[in-house]
Amino acid sequence: MEQAERVAWVLAELGRREGWLLVFDNAERPGDLDGLLPTGGRGQVLVTSRNPVWGRLATPLRVDVLAQEEAEAFLLRRSGDTDRAVAAGLAEELGGLPLALEQAAAYCEQTSLGLAGYLDRYRRAHTRLLGKGAPEDYPATVATTWRLNLNQLAASSPAAVQLLRVGAFLAPEAIPPDLLDADLEGLPAELAEAAEDELLLDETVGALYRYSLMTRDHDGIRVHRLVQTVVRANLADQEPEWASLAMRLVWAAFPPDTDDPETYPACARLLPHALVAADHASHLAADPRATAGLLTRVGAYLWRRVEPEQAWQLFQQALTIFETQLGPDHPDTARSLNNLGNVLRLRGELPAARTYYERALAIFEERLGPDHPDTARCINNLGAALGGLGVLPAARDAHQRAQIIFETRFGPDHPDTVKNLDNLGLVLRRMGELDAARDAHQRALAIRQARLGAGHPDVARSLDNLGLVLRRLGDLDAARHAHQRALAIREDKLSPDHPHQAHALSCLGSIAYELGDLPAARAHYQQALDIYKARLGADHPDAASTLANLANVLRELGELPAARAALKRAVAIFQTRLGPDHPDVAHVRKSLQVVADELSEAPTSRPSARGRPPLLEARVGAGNPLATTIPRSPAEVSPALG
Repeated sequence: MEQAERVAWVLAELGRREGWLLVFDNAERPGDLDGLLPTGGRGQVLVTSRNPVWGRLATPLRVDVLAQEEAEAFLLRRSGDTDRAVAAGLAEELGGLPLALEQAAAYCEQTSLGLAGYLDRYRRAHTRLLGKGAPEDYPATVATTWRLNLNQLAASSPAAVQLLRVGAFLAPEAIPPDLLDADLEGLPAELAEAAEDELLLDETVGALYRYSLMTRDHDGIRVHRLVQTVVRANLADQEPEWASLAMRLVWAAFPPDTDDPETYPACARLLPHALVAADHASHLAADPRATAGLLTRVGAYLWRRVEPEQAWQLFQQALTIFETQLGPDHPDTARSLNNLGNVLRLRGELPAARTYYERALAIFEERLGPDHPDTARCINNLGAALGGLGVLPAARDAHQRAQIIFETRFGPDHPDTVKNLDNLGLVLRRMGELDAARDAHQRALAIRQARLGAGHPDVARSLDNLGLVLRRLGDLDAARHAHQRALAIREDKLSPDHPHQAHALSCLGSIAYELGDLPAARAHYQQALDIYKARLGADHPDAASTLANLANVLRELGELPAARAALKRAVAIFQTRLGPDHPDVAHVRKSLQVVADELSEAPTSRPSARGRPPLLEARVGAGNPLATTIPRSPAEVSPALG
């Protein structure tokens, strides 16, 4: 009997029966089933396919990757292994892809290797392993399956293959739809043409979707991590070029203005892609200076969002690249040193921050001149560090010098001018020049409100700074109003746990303390302390300042042992982070001695009247992150890829 006759006989039999299931495994397209579907009978037809597009012929039921717990359980059950931690790690590496999980288990079965051994080999040679361990009932491996799909696509849709190659050097998260628009000139011709035409781009993505090489939703397109691995493995010596292209696309799309919170949602969407693309480019030594430019831009965003550890890593990588490519005395090297100083200051490591700023400043003065804007920005940062260290005359001199440069180069209303003016006001207040400090903050506030609007975080910074002076001048109601406005702005634009919120809360605690409202003061200080601990660490100097102020409240509430413990902790932090000669060490020691004396006198419920110790304040000064001199648009040096 010929095949056509056998098919006709089977279909006729099915038409006369019921309760049957007919399976078409791994069908590629609806047309493959022409003439093969029963027209009668009462049964079910199941089609398995990597192509999700079946029109009216069938109702698609997407079989997605396994959830993490399901993937772990499968590996343990299938392999007979009992190491749940290793199974979890392997499941994550394989992205929950069922075929890859089965392939891993089959390889372990065929080689008597445990999951730990497979995971170790996968991390060292994942590309080779994806081509091994084919299950007995499914001879194609992950690598083989997708290579066949790629070969078929190459002839019909070059743009689809190019898009997939770009996606292979990005994160497996959603790729924003407009990423390709960021650098059209740097794209290969076919992909550039598709990126400029919505319908053509839809067709390009659709081609990948039909082969299950890419998924798409309202957030963008996604490429599974194992698809990425296979695609990269097929590029051979073209890997650096495609890594560079992906990195430059993200660089061109990543907003350069990290001062503007309106850019933060876009930055957050691009962040995982920026980190992955920069990592690939660094590993392949593809376009080092552009890679350093992206690292710098992303580091500045993370610094603004108070992620000091991640920002430090990126700035440090950029510094290494610039020192290697340009030398230790190049201005871009100095910019990286300045940015690392900003991170150190954010972490409360002021002596180290001062060293980095001074090293950067020496390079700027030598290579760019004493009046260059980057020189002035570094001087402003150095002044903020000196102010935090209590070296107030030198801090004032630094800010006054920077102010002259900024006003001469940019005018009195430029953001850099205003930022330095606000910092100068902080130093003047600590030196007791309250009228001059108030004038500086009021001027900065007026300019920022006019240029940025009343709801910008920089306006909140000026409000907090003005509130500090108003409190020192005795205008507690006006000071409280300023800090409350600052809190409201940041809650709307930033987050309730931002360290600058802790600063405003601590200031409100000091106002409540001076008004005699000890429960409110305690609540504000405790809330601020919790934020500092969570975001900057329990050993940060700003946490220590708040802890010392809280101890004053505890003392007046009669909780002397708790006050003593808090003051001891604050002294230890200040000595370690700021040095034994810092003024705050002496202030807290005096408070500690008062509490110790009162404890030795065995007080009843309240301490004896010995005067109130001075309140301490957080070291909040605005810094200047410095960008590299690499051109903002990378198109002019993007490689042309086919």
